[in-house]
Amino acid sequence: MNDTTTSASMRSGRSGRHLVNIGHLVMGVAFIALTVVWALIVNDVVEGDDIRFLLPAPWALAGLAGLLALITSDRRKHGQREVGWVGEGRAPGDPSGSTTTATMEP
Repeated sequence: MNDTTTSASMRSGRSGRHLVNIGHLVMGVAFIALTVVWALIVNDVVEGDDIRFLLPAPWALAGLAGLLALITSDRRKHGQREVGWVGEGRAPGDPSGSTTTATMEP
């Protein structure tokens, strides 16, 4: 790893983690849970009336995972909010701080 990359990531406050795509997370949890339910049914671990209680479980788990991911990602996003006004006479996006004057011609 390069020193420039390390110092740039440290200055920006990021630790190398990336944002979670909540849709992918929900569908991944649902797929894994459906696979587990399918394996339990095929191997005769669950039979009869127990199956009807087990079938909605993947959807409930996927929904719970989505809600938890939404809550935790929302906290991180709103914790880094930057507010304030751009200085008067300063061009937006101008890091030098030079002032600009605008005149209107009739």
